[in-house]
Amino acid sequence: MADGLLEAVRGLHLAHPELGPKPLLAKLREQQPDLVRAAPDECTAHRMRALVLSGLTKPCAREAGTRSAAELREAATHFERAAALQPAPALKATLTDGAAWCRRREAAVYHCAQRPLQKTCQRRTGS
Repeated sequence: MADGLLEAVRGLHLAHPELGPKPLLAKLREQQPDLVRAAPDECTAHRMRALVLSGLTKPCAREAGTRSAAELREAATHFERAAALQPAPALKATLTDGAAWCRRREAAVYHCAQRPLQKTCQRRTGS
């Protein structure tokens, strides 16, 4: 199933290279809802979704900019699900680190949203 999902994403990206990650996923859900629903418990599907939501991949970071606390929270959840499904210890550790990074970043974004005028928030989020 992961191969089918990956091929669908590649094909859609080739057909619409101007789309960013979120519009691309929305279009994929619209065109092939069964394919997206059929892969919720596969490590690759969770990892791909986590990378897009977190902005840890360079194309996603450039196109989407700063992530919201909700996006980072969802990314951390997907990293944790992928880690739970991953049998290889080294990859499990990498996915767990990704989840921890997202949780720390989410806390920083949330903290800065509560106190938007402080200069420390601008340094902490990189804005």
